[in-house]
Amino acid sequence: MSTVEQLEFQAQRAEERLTRALNRSQALETAIAVAEWYMQALKLAESDDKRRKFKRKCRTYLERAEQIKLAAAWPPPALNGSLSGGELPLNGNAHRVQLEDTTPRSSRILTTREKLILLKNSKLNGHVFPEWQSEPSPDEFMLRPGDEKFRDSAPLRLSQAQRDILEGWKRPDDAFASRIPPSSSGDTPLRATMISRGPIDLVQDVTTDCSVVASLCAGTARAEKGHKRAGPSIISSVVYPYDHDRSTPALSPNGKYVFRLNFNGCYRKVVVDDFLPVSRTSRSLYVVDRSSPNLLWPALLEKAYLKVRGGYDFPGSNSGTDIWAMSGWIPEQISDDTLPSQIWRRVHRFFADGDVLVTLGTGRMTHLEEKELGLVEEHDYAVLDMKEVGDRCILLVKNPWSEGTVWKGGLPSLDTSQPEAEVDALDRDGWTSDLANALPPQENLMAGTFWIDFCSVMQHFESIYLNWNPCLFRYRQDIHMSWDLSSGSGPPNSFSNSPQALVSCIKGGIVWLLLSRHFTSRGSGAIEDSDPSTEEDSISPDGRYKRSHASRTPSSTLSPSSPGFISLYVFDRDGHRVLLSDGALYRGPYVDSPQTLARLDVPPNARYTVIVSEQSLPPIQHAFTLSAFAYESISVELAPSRYAYRSSLDSAWTVSTAGGNASSPAYPQNPQFRLEAEGRTSVSLLLETRNAPDLSVHVKLVWSGGENGAAGSRVASVTSRDILAESGDYRRGCALTELPTLDPGAYTIICSTFDAGQLGAFTLTVASSAPCKLTPLAAECAGRLTCNLPRAVFPAHHAAIITRLMAPLFVSRMTRVRLVARSNHLTRKLHVDADDGDVYAAGKITESATSRRLQQQQQRTNIKMSVELGRRPNSRVLSVSGGGNFSDAPMGVRTPDVDLAPDMNRHGGGGVWLVLERLSGGVVSGYNDDDNEVDDVVNVEALADGGTVECGEWSLLEE
Repeated sequence: MSTVEQLEFQAQRAEERLTRALNRSQALETAIAVAEWYMQALKLAESDDKRRKFKRKCRTYLERAEQIKLAAAWPPPALNGSLSGGELPLNGNAHRVQLEDTTPRSSRILTTREKLILLKNSKLNGHVFPEWQSEPSPDEFMLRPGDEKFRDSAPLRLSQAQRDILEGWKRPDDAFASRIPPSSSGDTPLRATMISRGPIDLVQDVTTDCSVVASLCAGTARAEKGHKRAGPSIISSVVYPYDHDRSTPALSPNGKYVFRLNFNGCYRKVVVDDFLPVSRTSRSLYVVDRSSPNLLWPALLEKAYLKVRGGYDFPGSNSGTDIWAMSGWIPEQISDDTLPSQIWRRVHRFFADGDVLVTLGTGRMTHLEEKELGLVEEHDYAVLDMKEVGDRCILLVKNPWSEGTVWKGGLPSLDTSQPEAEVDALDRDGWTSDLANALPPQENLMAGTFWIDFCSVMQHFESIYLNWNPCLFRYRQDIHMSWDLSSGSGPPNSFSNSPQALVSCIKGGIVWLLLSRHFTSRGSGAIEDSDPSTEEDSISPDGRYKRSHASRTPSSTLSPSSPGFISLYVFDRDGHRVLLSDGALYRGPYVDSPQTLARLDVPPNARYTVIVSEQSLPPIQHAFTLSAFAYESISVELAPSRYAYRSSLDSAWTVSTAGGNASSPAYPQNPQFRLEAEGRTSVSLLLETRNAPDLSVHVKLVWSGGENGAAGSRVASVTSRDILAESGDYRRGCALTELPTLDPGAYTIICSTFDAGQLGAFTLTVASSAPCKLTPLAAECAGRLTCNLPRAVFPAHHAAIITRLMAPLFVSRMTRVRLVARSNHLTRKLHVDADDGDVYAAGKITESATSRRLQQQQQRTNIKMSVELGRRPNSRVLSVSGGGNFSDAPMGVRTPDVDLAPDMNRHGGGGVWLVLERLSGGVVSGYNDDDNEVDDVVNVEALADGGTVECGEWSLLEE
């Protein structure tokens, strides 16, 4: 064991001691010790994965030490809130709620939509698997005179490697006769049987279904221990015909077998014939019992399950999923962040009672690691037994591969803190004397079976799969939901399109929520897809099988191209639909397994919203089943919306409408919408990007009287007094704002990105409790001619408190005009004549708004703009911006529409004048850091409806 491994082992032992701490002082000291062990391991770790793991552990136990300091009592309550844990109690009546071996069934009356989901998903890989109705009649298996034995529609699909060694498909007796020589007495060859002659020893060979065989091994090991709850054999009892008197499957006279398997939302009927693929070599294409090679039912159960999954060219799975399908036992996958002692304490007692099956899965390994540890990468193992020897936790593990290696890491001594000389001597198998006395002799173990300590399991196995007896619960309710992802799932952190359920439990208590994703046919681009032409398993020259990447078993078991991930979120929102991921009470990990489990401990009268979340699922229609298990009565239904009315509009930020945030001069160009509420209502505004998940967006609801006093008109500037609701900080992909009460009337909605010029499509959805009308507002320049007028320049050296510029306006015909003015800064570069040193203005004006140094000293100018008839002081104001107030709004100032006619400049009327006024010059100093003279410049444009607008030269207006 390397130094890093020794340090990690010491840290793990300290973690276990922490859980047994008797007082606060001992717990604090142990938590600090754990952090120190991991800190030392972090310094010596060579791989990035190890460093990240040790760093996370250090942080976790330093935080735990602080929590222990602040805890009011010892042991402290759960630190993660009331929803953490959801552990089954080890004592009391709750652990023995179903002694009568009654599995809880969902009593919900399915909706028509749910029935259609179940019906649609009965078709899989070219077969139909109807819902299970009842145990088949014995007549279904009779072979009447003149009848032929049952034959399925077509043989199951094989991989290329399997086809290369296939001799043919044969009935059981023929299949066994070709592999098993006649008995020693010289009688007829062994015939198929459903009863093993000794302890069942199942192994896989060429077919890459280690997860399936590991599942069979775990189930048969439980049966051989004699556990009675939920039946003596939860695996073999799904085979029909079934001999209830002997509690074993029976041989079918006509070669037809029926299986009761649990997948795609319910128990389903799977029918197979008894033809088995027979190899022309010594290799086997189906699961074999080494104790009784003619035992038939495991090979038939394997065949039935592989028929569901598409064929013997199995694309991969994990044993938790496989046991769930074969038995209906609740799957759970353990993460590596959980303390080993906590996992052991939770599982060991239930394993001893036969209420949990345990399987293991390795991850990626190098060939050297495989050789040194005796483990196979990306492979599933079955746990046959769990024992405690002193302070150590030991597991009996089976490698289901027929030529599989066994663990070479040995078992640790009782106390690794003692000097090596004082530790009991290890024998050649790495056993200490206390272990040798407590455990069966190594030589009595079946081939491929080994003992391993639990800390080594946590260190070298990637996944621990638990399958719990559903009889531990009294109640169960299922709901079936579909999710069409063909058009995408929406932006990150948005749940607007996610399936959501209301889960309520009046009395509270332990509630487990299991989300199961339905299998889909090969070729649909979903979870179990692989391309046999490019992802083949094969047999190496030395006889070892090589699994394709598509057959990875522990957690990473799905299609390598786009497996996708699922998760569960839980919210305390009175069971109503939730739109964003903020504020979740529970956030499950994203897993690439078809199932994920949330274990909750809920208070009385709980009404939670449970949400299906995904990442990178294939863009097809998916179906899910959410199953709730509880000790007390529980109900599940689709989550209702808070709002009775909903309307949506699609729009986009384009080159001309991507105005940026409220500090951008182009902000008014952003898409705007009119919202008209017919009555008093609550309202929510949801803005979601389409195919642009990285855009940071914002939505705002404002009151606006418009330039002509019309409510719900387009707004050019927004003050804090105008804002009724907004989505807060800009966020990626989506933004939400809600208002509990909105009075009747018309309002304006503004949708913006953080930076101007960011392009993308979006959907605006308004939900309300009363009818509302949502309509887009035309752009400010829509239907108008944009006339760029000469820029107005306020000289930097002008020291007046108020500076006024004026210019004459001319129109060719009757025209309705709106004028827009935006302040800017220009620098007038100064040059030095090398001959005489005189300084003069070069006369070239250059833009400097993007200069970082100049921006540091710029101040936005307060300006006001008006249209006046006649010259001051005898002029008459026709239109003025901002109600006559100065403004430094980044989007500039605008005048309300004003009608101008050509004759206003005739008949001695004084003409029409555009007047710009600046309050307290925009730049304090006349020069910037580069000694360039800085002017205030105002860009002016006229939006004309009816004709062109021209402007004369600007002149200084002195009063």
